[in-house]
Formats: sequence, C-alpha cells, structure tokens
Amino acid sequence: MLEACPPRPKVLVVDDEFDISSFVCEAAERQGYDAVALNDPEKFTRESLADVNLIFL
Repeated sequence: MLEACPPRPKVLVVDDEFDISSFVCEAAERQGYDAVALNDPEKFTRESLADVNLIFL
C-alpha cells in the first residue's frame, strides 16, 4: 500500500523588491518548500496565508 506524501512546508516571502522575493521563492521551492511571495499577484491569495510554516522577511 502506498503512503501519502507529507505536505510540503509553506513559506511566505515578504520583500518590497519583486526580483528579490522571486529569487527567494525559487530557492525555497528547489529545497522542497511551497513558497509564495506576498507581492506576487499571480500566486498570492488569502488562502496562501493558511498554514504558513515559515516567513522570510
């Protein structure tokens, strides 16, 4: 029987520079995190705030 994979830890990246927050999100996703930037209108939703494990400022 297959076991379910544990959910990926969620990371919220907060920075006023879009390039920096995008870079941090990409790096976090390569390390296995589910990352979203606060200033990314395409990915960020109110649901993104649910169950956040880490916040990078």
